[in-house]
Amino acid sequence: STSPTTTTTLNTLSATSSVTGVVYDLGSRLATITTATAHNLTSGQLVGIRNVLGAVGVNGDFIVNSVVSNTSFMIALFNPPGAFTSIGVLGTVEGGSVINVGSATPRDKVDEIRGTLNLVGSGTDTLNVDDTGSTVHKDGTLTANTLTGLAMGDEGIQYSGVRKLNISLGTGRDHFYIDSTPDGTTTVLNTGDEPAVGNQITDIVNINSIAGSTTINAGKGNDVIRVNYDIDGNQTFRNGIDPTAPLTLHGNAGSDLYEIGLAGSGEGVSNIYVDDVSNDGRPNRLKIYGTQREDLFLFRRKLVAALGVNDDGTQTGTAEKIYYEPSINDVAVYGGDADDTFVLDDTSSPITIYGDAGNDLFQVGQ
Repeated sequence: STSPTTTTTLNTLSATSSVTGVVYDLGSRLATITTATAHNLTSGQLVGIRNVLGAVGVNGDFIVNSVVSNTSFMIALFNPPGAFTSIGVLGTVEGGSVINVGSATPRDKVDEIRGTLNLVGSGTDTLNVDDTGSTVHKDGTLTANTLTGLAMGDEGIQYSGVRKLNISLGTGRDHFYIDSTPDGTTTVLNTGDEPAVGNQITDIVNINSIAGSTTINAGKGNDVIRVNYDIDGNQTFRNGIDPTAPLTLHGNAGSDLYEIGLAGSGEGVSNIYVDDVSNDGRPNRLKIYGTQREDLFLFRRKLVAALGVNDDGTQTGTAEKIYYEPSINDVAVYGGDADDTFVLDDTSSPITIYGDAGNDLFQVGQ
């Protein structure tokens, strides 16, 4: 917990060293990593291993099993990829920390963060925010360097230098707004499990923009996830999905609604992946909204793509792609104003297309 009107700062440090050897012991299933300089790691610490050649399967994030010396340590590999070479192996070792926020009493809540909590990571750390013990309605907002709301003090959590950010909400009917995410950080939001009662909406997630790979796990309940929307649920008509940052939406159980607002512009190709792995027989709907300009939609198997179009009708080379699984059993596309074009080759779910205003063109097959 933190006290009101106070600021608590936590700094983490990491050590970086090059890898000079990897030796795997089949009996213990432990790999000994040798480094060129002192690694400064401790048993149980998070470690990232990158770009190791000749040792496929070693690269990734691990927990240090034991420290052998100041230039060697062991990690567990339960699915070894075969023989390793112990000489001339290239790569780097980055030590990081796991930062957990959420009180144990009462169970797994962030309510006791009353003053500003400032977390300064090393660039290789994992930040876990656990509010799963909450059973009441909460509002929360995430930006690229702050997490506020969720019944914390006004300033909430200020953070930087984390490679992975995991936020887990409780079982209340929460409203969560993602204004932005850090560049290069993998962000996961778990909205929690609530009972799916009739048509009652449980959790609402509005996403304005992301700059790193982001996944939304909606859990049980009748959830609503909106993309390119503001905090009040209004379409922004801006493409906030960075071309290098895929956005994945998992509805899971219950009847879920996904609303994707398009911009008709942006940089590169943005990718949104939508699926619902539940088998409870409840409807899962995907609604895609066009712009007030002339939109060009392409329909492929498990894909709806909106291609960027200039004012003169030429293509910009950009695209907004929405990939969906057949578990999404109701897809609707709304063209919006102006003269829109819809070109259909394949579909994977029942689709309804609304041309809306303007002189629209529908082409089936090409």
